[in-house]
Amino acid sequence: MKIIKINPYRMEETKIREAVYLIKEGGIVALPTDTVYGLAVNAENPEAVSRLYRIKKRNRLKPLILFLKDQQRLPAFARRIPLSAQKLINQYWPGPLTIVFEAAHNRVSKCLISPEGKIGMRIPSHPIPRQILEQNSFLMGTTSANISGSSAVTNAHEISSQLGEKIDLLIDSGPALLGLESTVVDVTTSPCHSLREGYISSEEIYKISRKKSSLLFVCTGNTCRSAIAEVTFKNMYPDKKLHIASAGTDALEGQRASSLTIELMRRRGINLSGHRSHRLNPQTIEIFDLILVMEKKHLKRIVQLSPWAKKKVYLLKNFASAENEDIPDPIDGDISSYQKVLKDIEDELRKIEEKLR
Repeated sequence: MKIIKINPYRMEETKIREAVYLIKEGGIVALPTDTVYGLAVNAENPEAVSRLYRIKKRNRLKPLILFLKDQQRLPAFARRIPLSAQKLINQYWPGPLTIVFEAAHNRVSKCLISPEGKIGMRIPSHPIPRQILEQNSFLMGTTSANISGSSAVTNAHEISSQLGEKIDLLIDSGPALLGLESTVVDVTTSPCHSLREGYISSEEIYKISRKKSSLLFVCTGNTCRSAIAEVTFKNMYPDKKLHIASAGTDALEGQRASSLTIELMRRRGINLSGHRSHRLNPQTIEIFDLILVMEKKHLKRIVQLSPWAKKKVYLLKNFASAENEDIPDPIDGDISSYQKVLKDIEDELRKIEEKLR
């Protein structure tokens, strides 16, 4: 086992690259996290995964935890993302919270999925695993750096004594920041419930997850795409506990929906003549739990207005279908352009309705 020391606040690029290379090629790396020390492996490498389970003496029915670089990758791995989960993400990611979702089986390595079809994910706040995640192109499966059944490890010396030469690399950055394991919350039930209480109390989790939820659709002028999404989703998801609204990054306050938008929605039996546009601002961004935007430029604009809001804004097609595609503005097009956009939005909203359920 090779040991390297890294100062988390003054990291050496060559050492981080070494860790990334080892994990990618099937090695097992012990590293610090914000909670306790963990073991990281390439979850797409079956041999490396099998070796990790042998070393830890871990039950193969217990899946590894997937570390994410940011929440934008979440829709690719979670079949459903209930708003209770998004509220917890807004509050605690990056940080000491592992959230268990229903897995999107076609996109996930088997070692990350439980027999019940669930997957646990976390975005750590420690600089070292975050830097490794920034540089890797593989799925990073993780587990605590101890023999199963033993106490969690909070410093590098304990790893040397427990695992010795069984792993390939140990990154020593001093004591773990918090010294307690992450809290694990299952959001596949309603209400969600704690599977393991760690740094965050179950009482805190319950309090945040039970607050009234809110969803905002965003486009440019708030006279077509986001207005369509707002009124359509209100009909699809008539939950009185969910506040649904729309806004535009460059909207003129108080504008009516475009005439073609009003006409197409009238054919759907929906009266949009009373709609008035709203301009997006930092105060609006702050109060909503989930923000779905039509184009990548809208996401960038929101992050410019409120950098901390990045964790709750998604491209609409990414959240619905894990596709990194825009829904284009039909403003200068004919009725067929509007019809195509309307169909795209309706198709994606049906997937979102199921995703939030």
